[in-house]
Amino acid sequence: MATGKKALVIIGVILAVLLLFLVVTPFFINADTFRPEIEQELGGILHRKVEIGHLRVSILSGSLVANTISIGDDPAFSREPFLTAKSLSVGVALWPLIRSEQLNVHSFTFDSPHVELLRTPKGDWNFDTIGGSGSKATASAGAGNPALARFTVERMAISNGTNSFGRAGQPTRHA
Repeated sequence: MATGKKALVIIGVILAVLLLFLVVTPFFINADTFRPEIEQELGGILHRKVEIGHLRVSILSGSLVANTISIGDDPAFSREPFLTAKSLSVGVALWPLIRSEQLNVHSFTFDSPHVELLRTPKGDWNFDTIGGSGSKATASAGAGNPALARFTVERMAISNGTNSFGRAGQPTRHA
């Protein structure tokens, strides 16, 4: 019987240490230090200006969570953002992030995004220029920062999204 109590105490201590680890770890990782690198890499890949709000670590979901995101439009179409979202969750490998502050991105989840789809009278769409030429987009991925060298996206999810359609240069949009 004493062996059973001892095993329960050991299991309880292990669970308490794991819970403490989950609670304390986000305070030691300043996720905002990754914001400029993520903005730069995404901007380089998309060939658009990317702005991400405050980042925080979410241990339970295994992600960095931004409170806002904005992806600029092609200036030939609009000065307004192409995409805005209430939040962005960037799925990351937690152990490399905790151990060596290495950022290995594997997924994106956009919450409540709004996308402005614009078309010229010639039939060109504003999303046609995302990413630019393939050689430039792939060459820039991971080139700036070794912490982002493993910047691959296995999964992208969108929840509660909306689109607006319209003509470039005209103020009216059809939702």
